[in-house]
Amino acid sequence: MKVLRRFKYYGLGAEDYTSVYEDVRQHNYEIVSNIYIWTFITFVTLSMVSLMLSPVRQAQWIYLIFAVITGIFLFIIHLSPSFTRRHVFCFSYVIFFILLAFGIVSSTVHSDSQAVVFPAMIIFVPLLVLHNMVGVGLCTIMTTVVFCIIVRYVKQPLVAYYDIYNAICFTFAGLLVHFLIQRNRMHGLLAMRDSRVLLEKYHSSRKELEIRASYDSLSNLYNRGTFILEMERMLSLSRQGYHVLGILDVDQFKRINDTYGHQIGDKVIIAIAEEISNVLSIRHTAYSYNSDVHPSGIENLAGRLGGDEFIFFIADQPSEKSLVQLLIKLQQQLALTNSDVPEGIQISIGLTVARQYTRSFDVLYHEADKALYQAKADPSQSICFYHSEKSEH
Repeated sequence: MKVLRRFKYYGLGAEDYTSVYEDVRQHNYEIVSNIYIWTFITFVTLSMVSLMLSPVRQAQWIYLIFAVITGIFLFIIHLSPSFTRRHVFCFSYVIFFILLAFGIVSSTVHSDSQAVVFPAMIIFVPLLVLHNMVGVGLCTIMTTVVFCIIVRYVKQPLVAYYDIYNAICFTFAGLLVHFLIQRNRMHGLLAMRDSRVLLEKYHSSRKELEIRASYDSLSNLYNRGTFILEMERMLSLSRQGYHVLGILDVDQFKRINDTYGHQIGDKVIIAIAEEISNVLSIRHTAYSYNSDVHPSGIENLAGRLGGDEFIFFIADQPSEKSLVQLLIKLQQQLALTNSDVPEGIQISIGLTVARQYTRSFDVLYHEADKALYQAKADPSQSICFYHSEKSEH
C-alpha cells in the first residue's frame, strides 16, 4: 500500500505532496491559462486554413466545434480568475479531455487510414496535467478504451487492429513519460518548498537576533546604540516641536543592592522600565536595521544606558510645565512603598531641550548629563533642566 501511495504522488509521500499542494495548484493554473489560449488559437487557425485547402475541408466542422468549446472555457477563465483558481483541477481535466477527444475524432474521420493525431495526443496531453498519477492514469486509460471501441466499429479490421495496438503502446508510454517528468517536477516543487522554509527560518532568526541586539535584556528598553539611532531618526522626522532628552538615575542604587541584594536590584531596574513605559507611553517598536518596521510619525523613546541609568526622548510636549508634571507622576509611582524596597525608589532626572541648533545626540546627552549631575548634587532638586533654575520635587 505504501508503494502504491508513493506511486500515486509521483514518488512522494502523502505529507510531502500535501505540503506542495498549493504549488501544484499554481502550476496547473499557469498551464491552464496558457494552454487554453494556444488551443483556441490553434483550432481557429485550423478552421481558417481548412477553408483554403480542399483535402482537409471536410474536417472544418471538427475544428469549429472544438474552437467554440475551447473558447467558452477560455471566456470563463478570463472572466473569473478566482473561480478558475478554486477549480483549477477541473479546468485541467477539461482541457485534457478536449484535446484527447479532438485526437479521437481527428483519427477516426478516415476509416481507411491509421490514426496519427490520437497517438500524438496521448503522449503529449498527460504532460499538461499535474495532479496525481491515479487520476491522470484512469482518465488516460478511459480515453484510450473509448478510442479503441470507436475505431473497432468505424475502421476496417486491419487498420483498426494497428490503431488499437498503437493506442495501447502509446498510452503506456505516455503514462510512463508523464510519471517520470512529473516526478522530477514534484521533486523540484519540494526543493523549492524546502528552500522557502529555510529562507523563512533564516529571516525569522535574523530578525530575532536583530531585535535581541537592539534591546536591553533586563529592562526590555532600547540599548544605547539603538536608542541613539532611533532618536536621531526622530529628530530628522520633526524639525519643529518641543522635544526633550532626559537621563534618569536611581538614587543610592548601590545601597539597594547592598541592603537587599542584586536580585532586588534587578527588580528595581525592571520596575523603573515598566513605569517609564507606562507613564511616557513607550510603544517598544520592534527595531530592525535591514527592514522598514518603524511607524511614519514621531514617538517617545526610552532606553537603558547601563547599571541604574536610563535615557528617554519625549516628543512634541505642549510645554515645559506639562512635561515636568509627567515626570513628577513617574517619580510618585516609583516612590510608592513596595515589598521589595519598603522606602520606595527615588530617582533624579536631568533634562535638555532639543533646540534647532542642538540636534546632535552627543551635544544633547552632554547637556542632559550636566543637568542630572546638578539634580543629584542639590538635594532640593530631583528634576533639573540644563541651564534652568526650575526644579520640581
